[in-house]
Formats: sequence, structure tokens, C-alpha cells
Amino acid sequence: MWQSIRPAAAVMPEGDGFPPDQAVRRIAERFAAAGISGRKLEWHELARYRGEKFIAGWEFRIQFSDRTRRLRLLIPENAPWVFSRIALDDAPPFLTWPHVEKDGLLCLRPNSWTVDPSLPEEAALDELGRATELIERLITNGGDADFRNEFRSYWDHICDHKAGPIFSVAVPGPPSRQVHVWRGQQFSLIADSPQGIDQWLRARFPDITQKQMVIERAGLIWLNNPPVPAEFPDSIAKLKELAAQNKTDLFQMLDGHQGTDGGEFLVIFGAESTSGIGFIGVSISRNTSKFGNQSIEKGFRKGKVPKALMANRTLNGRVVPRTVDRADAAWVHGRDQDSRQMVLQKAHVAVLGCGSVGGQVAELLASAGVGSLLLVDPERLTWSNVGRHVLGAEFVELSKAESIARQLGKRFPHIRQIEARRESWQGVVRASAGTLAHCNLIVSTMGDWSSECQLNTWHSEEIPDVPILYGWTEAYCCAGHAVVIRPEGGCFQCGFSRNGRVLFPVARWPEGATIRREPACGADFQPYGPIELAHVCATIAEFALDCLLEAPERSTHRVWSGAERLLIATGGQWTEQWAELTGGSVLGSRQLQRNWETASDCPICGKKPDA
Repeated sequence: MWQSIRPAAAVMPEGDGFPPDQAVRRIAERFAAAGISGRKLEWHELARYRGEKFIAGWEFRIQFSDRTRRLRLLIPENAPWVFSRIALDDAPPFLTWPHVEKDGLLCLRPNSWTVDPSLPEEAALDELGRATELIERLITNGGDADFRNEFRSYWDHICDHKAGPIFSVAVPGPPSRQVHVWRGQQFSLIADSPQGIDQWLRARFPDITQKQMVIERAGLIWLNNPPVPAEFPDSIAKLKELAAQNKTDLFQMLDGHQGTDGGEFLVIFGAESTSGIGFIGVSISRNTSKFGNQSIEKGFRKGKVPKALMANRTLNGRVVPRTVDRADAAWVHGRDQDSRQMVLQKAHVAVLGCGSVGGQVAELLASAGVGSLLLVDPERLTWSNVGRHVLGAEFVELSKAESIARQLGKRFPHIRQIEARRESWQGVVRASAGTLAHCNLIVSTMGDWSSECQLNTWHSEEIPDVPILYGWTEAYCCAGHAVVIRPEGGCFQCGFSRNGRVLFPVARWPEGATIRREPACGADFQPYGPIELAHVCATIAEFALDCLLEAPERSTHRVWSGAERLLIATGGQWTEQWAELTGGSVLGSRQLQRNWETASDCPICGKKPDA
């Protein structure tokens, strides 16, 4: 067999790689040295593979357990920086075997694999060896297991892509059930309920009108096993057979369908393979040869067709295979592989302050999969904010909180709720004290001592069991802080002087050296850029996720220190407290954690027993 001539590891030659003509020459020489003879392919033979451009190739006759087969080694034009391709010239009909494309090209490895460009000849030999092993396995064992594992990819080959994709936010699991569908010009949307479709569309398209919100019934059939191509529901007969095998009553699923869209009915099929959960779908279009251009309700008043007759008329139509892409939260946030999503999707987080820090933190939390966000900020975006804010110029003079909520809704329409309040946190509490009390976590990035001092007092007296995470940045973003306040340990004010000076700074500068002023009354600010800020925001957002997943039992302080070169460039230096905490080791570009202790002179909790 072919394995007997597969090479051992070769010595790495000098150089980083070789141009295509040298790669072809080296492959030919290596094959000749191994005693492997093959027919060189003509240009017209290379041109039949239209997906890629090949500059050279050879055909080999290889004996398998059933018969001799012809394998072609094809050298791409951008060799040696990509793998050579192997084609089975006498391949069986398409979709007889998995991993064999329509033109006979074989899929031998995941796209994530990389090639060593300095050894094109050894890579080519290895590809030919892998191809012979695959074909022998398919001859011996068949390919049903691989077909089932990657059923979505093979289904997509027979789909009518002109019909547009179907996006599903339905719960990806059993049982078989009626679902609902909205049909747009570019795509269709499946959800378990009309409310689910309404919420998704209004988040994704805030200006959608009620007239455009036409929602119909559809079906979801949950399969015990993913189908192989021979079982694909690409005809009415196969659809009925697959439904029966999985104990699904199609007539009951069609109950309530009134043929609004010319009688078309949508059915999606879900299954779990060893690689995860996927969907395929079909549209059952009306039988125009039987009903012409008239409605499938022909002969009856609208909505009065007997259920059995409506089902029979619908199931007499043409089946159109459709692609179905999952758009539910578990898929968007980790493709079903992020175990944290079970907690995060149920979490409700309030972000107080949607400036340069809070805006990024809110965006990171939404990206991570937090299912419900309340954004609170009374301010509008100004031009001076744009350079380091998640919002751009189109939102200048608009509410920060409302604009961020609108943008996040467009980006993540599956999120359960994104609410914006264009007012102070005090206004939110005055309107309804329970609004913040019902949160799993409150994140305060207001950066205003007066407001956060008042928040700390209210929190200590009213909702001490709800964790509050305070986040802020030091000058020039040379350091960032995130402090979560819990019933055990210090309150927020325990780490500050009475006038708001942090008692554990990471860096220090000469007095007043970090303050800049706009040419306006009282318009002080601290200069820093978006790159340095990103580290601080990530630290705060990461701590927020940790608190949602498993909140610390006591108040905890997490600190990020930026690059030392930035500190030196701005005329600062590390503080003695930071040097002591780090043990005098590398002081920059690191993250550390410490307890946030109770201060005996704190006006809020200085009289606690552990003070």
C-alpha cells in the first residue's frame, strides 16, 4: 500500500520557502527519487478544476482493495505556501462519498491546518498518502458517519441559494413543534414565537413598520439522527418519510397555516451530530400546475379552508431545499462551546455611565453574551468624545445611552433586552427603586466622585446583596481599576480619601501634571488614547463576567498596570504601594488582585465589627 513509500521527516533546507516553479521541480524530483511514476497532466486537464488555478499536476494509478483508481496531484499557483490538492479522477457520483467535491477534489484536512513552505515535496507526498487512506476507508466502511457529522455542508450543496438563507433563533433542540417565520427580501427568520421574531426584527431594524411584520406559522422537525444524502428531504415523499421516521405529524404541524404567501410552507429540520447542533430547511411551494396563479385557498373564503384539505394542498407542492443558519445566542456567542452562556444569557446588568469606559464595557458585555443590559447616562455625545468612544461622528449630539443601545441591538438582535435611560442613576431609582435592585450586577463607570459616593451610600443602605463593580482609569490610562463591593469587606469609599483621592494608586505624577483643560469654563479632562484604554476596559469587563459567574465573597480589587514606556513618556513613576504588591518584579503590563479592606475612618462602614 501507499504507506510503505511515505517519507520520514526530511532535513529542513535553508531558506523560508520557494516560488511555485521551484516547488514543482522539487516535488517531481522527490517523487522520482521515491520511485513513484505518474503521468504529467496537460493544461486542459488542469483547467477542469475551476475552483482553483493549478500550474502543474500528475496522475497516479493506485491499487485499492476493490480496484485500481486514478488519483491526481495538483499544484496550486501559490505553492508552496498552500497545500497541494488531490483529486479522484474516477470518483463515484457526487454525494456518494463524503469529502469528495463535485469535480473530484478531495477535502483532506481542516482549513485551520498550515503547511511548511520549505518542504513542498514532503507536503505533497503526505497529501497523497492521506488521500489513499481516506479512499480505502470509504471503500471498506462507507461514509455515513462522516455524512451525518457534517450533514449541513452536504445539504448546502443541493440548496437553492437564490431563495435566500433562513436564520433561526428558535431553541436549538427538541421537540418537533410549530414555530413561526418572517419572510424578508434578503432572508427569512424563524423563531419559536411571534414575540421572538418581533423583538429580533425591531432590534435589528429599528425603523421597520408594522405593515412589514407579517408573521406566519412554520414547522420544526427534530431528527433523532442527522440525515445522510440519500435521506435528504428534497421531495415531498422523502419529507413525509423523514417526518414519519421521527414520529412527527405533518398535518398537525400545518394546522393554522393559511397559505398567506401563495401557499408556501417552511419546514426546518434540526439534529445533533458529534460536532454540534445544526439545521437544514425546505420551502414547500404551491403546485402551480394544479392551482395555477390562484391562491391555495381556491374555492373557499380566506381562512376557511378545511385543515385536512389545506394540508393536502400544501403537501402537493414543490420542495425547495434551503440553507438554515443558526442566529441564536448560544451559537453567536461561542458556537455552543462556551459553557458560561447558560449563566450569561440569563444575567441582567446595569451600566451606569456610558462614556469612553462604560461604552466599551457595555459593548464587551453584549459581545460576551450577557442577555439583558440597562444603560444609564444623561449626557449626549460630543466631538471631543468621538476619538475614544464606541460611538462615531453620526451620533454627535445624541444620547450616549440610547445610541449605544440602538447600535448593540443592531449588532446583537438576539439579546433579550437592551434598555436605555437618558437620565442619572438617581432619576432611575426615583422612578422605580426596584430597577437596579433586580440586577445581577451593577457596573459603575461614571468617573464622578460625587455621584459614585452617593451610589455607594444608597447601595450600602438599600441593596447591599447586589454586587456593584466600580471601574476607572488612572491618568493617561497608565493603570486601570475594577472594584466589586460585597457585604463582607470594604465599601467603595473605604479606598478613597474624603475628597475622592484613591488610596492605592498604581502610578503618580507631579501635582497637576495630568490635568488638561479645554478653552471653556470648568472643562477639565485627562488625555489618553483608545489603545491604552482598551486594556482598562477589558479588565473591568472581565471582572464583570467573573462576578456574574461566581461573585467574590468579599470586596475585591483588580488592578491593571499599563506599559512602563507609557508611564516614563508621560513623566510618571510607579508608586511604593504598587512596587510592594508586585514584589519589585516587572511592574508594567500586568494584572493583580487584592482584597478591598474596610477603612476604620470610612463614614459609611468604619463602625463595622471587622473595621
